[in-house]
Amino acid sequence: MITHSQNRSSESGQTIVLFALALTVLIGFLALTFDIGMMALDRRSAQNAADAAALAGAQMLPNDPDAAIADATAYAALNGFSADEISAITVSSTYATNDTIEVALSRDVDFAFAPVLGLSSGTVNVSATAATGGVVGVALLAPLAVEQAVFDGLSQGDTATLKYNAQNSSDGNFLPLALDGTGSSEYEENLMLGSEQWLCSVGSETANCASEVTTQPGNMVGKTVSALDWIFANTSDDCDTYDEVFPPSAGDPSRLSIAAICNKFTNPSAASYQLILVPVIDTLCNGSCTVTVQEFALFFIESYTCSGPGQGNSCDLIGKYVQANANVLGLLGAYDDGGSINSVRLIK
Repeated sequence: MITHSQNRSSESGQTIVLFALALTVLIGFLALTFDIGMMALDRRSAQNAADAAALAGAQMLPNDPDAAIADATAYAALNGFSADEISAITVSSTYATNDTIEVALSRDVDFAFAPVLGLSSGTVNVSATAATGGVVGVALLAPLAVEQAVFDGLSQGDTATLKYNAQNSSDGNFLPLALDGTGSSEYEENLMLGSEQWLCSVGSETANCASEVTTQPGNMVGKTVSALDWIFANTSDDCDTYDEVFPPSAGDPSRLSIAAICNKFTNPSAASYQLILVPVIDTLCNGSCTVTVQEFALFFIESYTCSGPGQGNSCDLIGKYVQANANVLGLLGAYDDGGSINSVRLIK
């Protein structure tokens, strides 16, 4: 005969077994949660390293693929990845020959708690692909323009008039563009901070990026002066000269780059307001009209001269032309040695 004491003993034993099983499952779940979480952090760190390495290598393309691979390797090492953790670094062609680099990294990650489940480690595999090319679409544009005929005659460091004064214009158009909207207030804000609107060069249009833009025929001297006063007053001392903003490009000594501290296109906190991108347009017209964007040009605002009663109707804005290889987060086309701005961008 089974006694009540024996029943209670049997039930107690079963409870202990079930508790032990549940505890094992719980420990295993916690172990997986912790180690998978740590592995996710390792993956993020590895992806950042791959991104940095690919972007660094792309700076040397398309002219020097070997240097691109060497720089990508060096940047991977700077981010803690040894040579045997680099799965592959390859140069290929996307928009033009040798304009793309892919960096693949692999790292074994030791688990801290998952070994209780028989899992000792996992492998993190990441890759990043960056390309270099001519900028065919971009935002943060200044509401100014340069005509194609003028642009074609510019060389590195040449100056160009980006806004004419009243005496220099015979047809009532002084080169301001209506980017985020018409009116002097929108013009002033766009001149200080750049446009929200994207523009694309003709032939590279997308659903949200047109190649046509409207000009504003008004002189808007007062808003030009107030915007330029603000630009010169608020530009950082580290970015207020041409040489500070544009060091030589490592990938092509004939071109320049943009100093990271001054690159407002990739660093929103960069106080580098004298650095501007403007559309190159087909030709001016009489009064308000639509012009077509041919390409984009990078300038450094050198000076402005306004005169007359209350600055009157005379205001010249002079920009120094730049041919640079730098990241401006624009849409890319084929690399163009003769173009103003070639950019690098992650494409995968």
